[in-house]
Amino acid sequence: MAGRAAPGAAVLPALDRLDEIPGIARHAAQVIIAEIGLDMTRFPTAGHLVSWAKLSPRTIQSGPGSRGGKTGKGSPYAKGALGEAAAAAKTGTFLGERYRRLAKRIGKLKALVAVARSILVIVWVRREALSLRMEVRDRPSPRRRSGGVKLEAA
Repeated sequence: MAGRAAPGAAVLPALDRLDEIPGIARHAAQVIIAEIGLDMTRFPTAGHLVSWAKLSPRTIQSGPGSRGGKTGKGSPYAKGALGEAAAAAKTGTFLGERYRRLAKRIGKLKALVAVARSILVIVWVRREALSLRMEVRDRPSPRRRSGGVKLEAA
């Protein structure tokens, strides 16, 4: 069976790509891929993905006052994996520095949610780069037109 790819061959580069992110272990990467899927075209921006996962911050305004609201339920498996990844990323990484900076100002739990949101944005950027690389490689090279632009007489 030479020349045939394994059924999960497309998932392996994505797992390795997500495993490079601080705080995300192999299991968390598997859960994130299982919940989000390999097709990232349904999320045109990172904000769409964060909103789908219900990790975007809400602001409730009434008159001149405003206060923070709940983020929402979302996917419990994805939120759990991202929460564990955020807790693991509290070490000496850039995400850990973000956590410490935010924890002083908004509290530890809200800082964990903010770091989980940052991890999800990084996941979107990494997966987008991976899918773009695969598109460019699979796309045939553009053909050159022979001759110049033809102008038709009126």
